[in-house]
Amino acid sequence: MEEQLIKEALELHWKASDAGDFVTEHEIYDEDAVLDYPQSGERIRGRSNIESSRVA
Repeated sequence: MEEQLIKEALELHWKASDAGDFVTEHEIYDEDAVLDYPQSGERIRGRSNIESSRVA
């Protein structure tokens, strides 16, 4: 069941991304999420910061 919920969340995320709906796109993340980019060493902490980095 958890796998199905993950798939549904990802589908909603990508549909929102395609539509330019940044709020819905980032609802998938917890408030304390951490996004790592190993290739650059960049680390973004928190849903609002992740959203801000992608909107900019």
